[in-house]
Amino acid sequence: MEQKNFEYLSNQLEKTGFGKTLDAGLKREMEKGAPEFELKLYSSYGSGRAVSEATLHFRKGAESERYFFNKYDMALKGPDNDTIRENTFYINKTNNITHKEAYNLLEGRAVNKDLTKKDGQKYNAWVELDLSTKDKYGNFGQKQYGERYGFDLEKELGKLPIKELENERSANYLINGLKKGNLTDVTLVTDGQEQRVLLDVSPKDRSVLVSKQEPEPLKGIIPGKQQTETFDKEKDAAKETKPDVVKEFFEKKENTRPRQMDKGMEQ
Repeated sequence: MEQKNFEYLSNQLEKTGFGKTLDAGLKREMEKGAPEFELKLYSSYGSGRAVSEATLHFRKGAESERYFFNKYDMALKGPDNDTIRENTFYINKTNNITHKEAYNLLEGRAVNKDLTKKDGQKYNAWVELDLSTKDKYGNFGQKQYGERYGFDLEKELGKLPIKELENERSANYLINGLKKGNLTDVTLVTDGQEQRVLLDVSPKDRSVLVSKQEPEPLKGIIPGKQQTETFDKEKDAAKETKPDVVKEFFEKKENTRPRQMDKGMEQ
């Protein structure tokens, strides 16, 4: 195993939101020397929300012994191991969709990304999945709303009496969380009365959505308390589900259909 290759991939996984949880498995598989391999990570972001199954794909280069992290499949799973939604996210050198962002996209929310055109020109846009269409590989279509579209998140937030905007640290956390697609819990202050609400972003409508109630769970998810982002600590790193819970949750059905894989892309 090439140590520098391992360190590069470990750093790449961390930047893509998978943390260091998969390092041991990554090293073990690289030492085997197979032409390609997969790693899996099961995560949960709160009671009542879908459990995610991420399948990460690694492959050796055509003329090299170095491994490349090409893509990962992300699936939201119901209580009977039924797949609610799934999509493949490809890995580039920079500005990749992170693990948590992929989760948020599959739940139907938008994320804000710095992107690069084929000619190398950089631009910023809100990205969301078109959950009504799929391509020949089974992936959802994608919609983008660039700066010219006219959605200004900070301007729209300023129209609301949000308590957290009074503090620079909490304001930055709020804005960054919404840009990552997080459903966010904030306090509205009206006539001296405080009320906790949920915020969601709708770039298409150029607006910030306010909800007093928890959103309906996706079809197939067990109803429960919705976990939201708060301002007391960073919650973007996925919490790995305990092995025994994972085994009980995902092995309820012994026979599941094999997932159709498309060809990987090397960097």
